[in-house]
Amino acid sequence: MFAPSLRVLRFALAGLCVLALGAALGAPAQATIVLSSGYVTPTSGDTNTTFTYRVKYWNTDGVLPDAVKTCIWSSGTGPRWFTMWPLEPGDTNPVDGKWYTLSLKLAAGSYAYRFAAQNGATWTYLPLPAGAYSSGPSVTLPAPVTSLTSGYVTPTSGTTATTFTYRIKYWDTGNRAPDLSGGKPQVLVAIWWGSQSKAFWYPMWKLDATDTNYRDGCWYTFSLKWLDASVHQFRFAVQTGGAWTYWPQPTGTYVDGPEVDNKPLAPWPLLGFPPDSDSPDDISVIGVASPGATAYHLYQSLDGVTWSLLPQSPLLVLGGWWFKVYGVADGTRFRVTASNAYGEGEPSEPVVAWPSRIASGIGDITTSPHGGQTGVSRSPLLQWGIVPSAEFYMVSVMALEGGVVQGDVYDVLMSGSASSVTYGQASGPGIIWSLRAAGDIGTNLEPNHQYRLLVRAFYSDHFEFASSSDQDFWTGP
Repeated sequence: MFAPSLRVLRFALAGLCVLALGAALGAPAQATIVLSSGYVTPTSGDTNTTFTYRVKYWNTDGVLPDAVKTCIWSSGTGPRWFTMWPLEPGDTNPVDGKWYTLSLKLAAGSYAYRFAAQNGATWTYLPLPAGAYSSGPSVTLPAPVTSLTSGYVTPTSGTTATTFTYRIKYWDTGNRAPDLSGGKPQVLVAIWWGSQSKAFWYPMWKLDATDTNYRDGCWYTFSLKWLDASVHQFRFAVQTGGAWTYWPQPTGTYVDGPEVDNKPLAPWPLLGFPPDSDSPDDISVIGVASPGATAYHLYQSLDGVTWSLLPQSPLLVLGGWWFKVYGVADGTRFRVTASNAYGEGEPSEPVVAWPSRIASGIGDITTSPHGGQTGVSRSPLLQWGIVPSAEFYMVSVMALEGGVVQGDVYDVLMSGSASSVTYGQASGPGIIWSLRAAGDIGTNLEPNHQYRLLVRAFYSDHFEFASSSDQDFWTGP
């Protein structure tokens, strides 16, 4: 409790003397009302600070006021009146003074204040004269605070073919954007690679490029594929105003994940005709080998929702695999998975078979010598008729033994506008070249051996819709 000032005591004593004199003379008594000891605490702070105003009310008749108020003035708002409340509601005797209080937060700026008490039509003010103000408090904006929250990676597990996405939420109470370095925001994710016993830092980008409100949080994202099958961890960092902030805490700690295994990549299947079948309802599902795969599995579906595993195993050929499926209905979907010691990998994109769409053949293949050789060449030039709407062609070479296909199928993929392909090259005839990959697939045509050539045209949905007639030939010595 604060003691009243000497001036207030003198004023109160003078009031009591007046009352006593009035009583002695038979005059009616008149109460003395005083406000004293008004203050605000603290005298400075920021917009997060709670400021408390207090004033002491005195009444010689012991009558409580109708209201006690404080007027808070600032250049931004002008004067505003606020009702104050008893500090001790149980104190009902204002003869010896009764404290009133008000607590609130203020916007940034400079302030002044004064107090008033109402008793009926009578108002009493502090400071005096009425209308005067006491200065204070001084309120500033708080120092901006940067934080990172809610970091995660999704999915939490996958294969070496999975795309993993890292995200973190950036906050700044001063609405400051992260610092830039080389035009890139300094929001980073550190990914620990157990195989290399070190972490690599990667820049992140806004999830929503239009989000400029950092006070309510702004998401940053980064996606990465081809994580190897080792231990991985991650953490995040941001630089704002030259200072670094990290997540998680304490600085330098990591979050475990994701779990990555070495399951094979999803295959890329094509649909076509089994070379040993003349039925339009028979389908072959073929594709290039997935690195690290030791087995392949074929699934089919009629609705694209429910998938069933077919029992047959593929014929494994150099550089690829080949399933045969007989009696296929229009609209049947197929997809293929590859597996190894780590398990079964992700399924391929589905391909849809439409046997009824098969068009007429694309004509006979013509062969001519190539590479300066005469007669039947081990590196012939193959030519065929272009099929309208074909997205690409597959040129296949099948080894024969006694006129029977032995299953060794070598393929070259060509664009839909192509009409020829050369096997081998002048300086080294006999090597089958994959023009799509611009590299040797490592297969030599055997000398003095019989082969069968076939050209097939495909839709964009990977389904063969036209085929050439077979072209058999013998290689030279």
